[in-house]
Amino acid sequence: MRLNVTPSRAGVTGAACIQGLLTPCSPGVWLFFQVGANLYGCTSADEIVAVLKPKMASIPAGGIVLGFGFSLRNYDNWTLADLAKIDDVTGERLVYLADLLGHNAIINTALMERIHMSADTKIPVGAKIVLEDGRPTGMLRESAMILANQALSPLFAEQEVKAGMLAALERWASIGYTGCVDPMGATGFRFMKPEVFWELEKAGKLPLRVNYCYTIFNLSDVDDAAEFLGSDTALTHFVGCKIFVDGAFAGGQAWTSWENQQGGHGVQEIYADDLGGPELNLNRIVARVEAYGMDMHYHVQGDMAIKAVLDALDQVVAANGESGTHP
Repeated sequence: MRLNVTPSRAGVTGAACIQGLLTPCSPGVWLFFQVGANLYGCTSADEIVAVLKPKMASIPAGGIVLGFGFSLRNYDNWTLADLAKIDDVTGERLVYLADLLGHNAIINTALMERIHMSADTKIPVGAKIVLEDGRPTGMLRESAMILANQALSPLFAEQEVKAGMLAALERWASIGYTGCVDPMGATGFRFMKPEVFWELEKAGKLPLRVNYCYTIFNLSDVDDAAEFLGSDTALTHFVGCKIFVDGAFAGGQAWTSWENQQGGHGVQEIYADDLGGPELNLNRIVARVEAYGMDMHYHVQGDMAIKAVLDALDQVVAANGESGTHP
């Protein structure tokens, strides 16, 4: 789709309203396109390998291989044979390939060895490591991705991050976008780098407005997010928190009351009570976000995830009345 947008201004009681487009996507995700492989349209190990193979000559042993955009009919069917195909072409390089949903990732044996992954690896709530014959196949689902991201994130060069984000922003600005919402993270990892936007703005290179969030995974994260209150600039605005309550519907991971086609009820990324401890109780998290006066962006796709959020908001209203940030 091509868009021809001519922004216009209209006075609003001394301020200005700029008509245009706002994207909900994350420049952090688009970084994969800039420094990795575009896997859009790949639906099998063979197709992924065909894209990766010509790129290996420019990536040394021990280097990082990033990719984004593949899609599978059933992610749980990723096998050791599929892993072997990725290993054969990537060798000792560290491979991290995110799917089009942003909720699943493939890693190779070299990266699994780097993070000491096995069938006994402790995983966070909502996570799944796909196994075959008791061995990880390299398919990480939902918050299991954090196990690989924690090892890779420190290895990204700052200039690569800035270049990837700027390229994405410039692309969107060129087709009419006037702003973006960056969750600064995804299911299983946080990519909190608002300083990239601040530096680009200071240098006069930020091409559109950026509204960014702090992706949270537990109660303590809310306190960390609150540190960004009052940090707004002319072109950047902290819009609060983002939390993943469930997984992606298209991957069979939405948290539902009914049984899905894969024979389960999807994935819940957080608890609706203290079953997982106070840190993972959505009700406590929502109440603390409200106490700070912050907004929250919720990832909810299944009916049980929606119910959990509505119940948590109802508890806030019952305790505080309808005078808070979520009347």
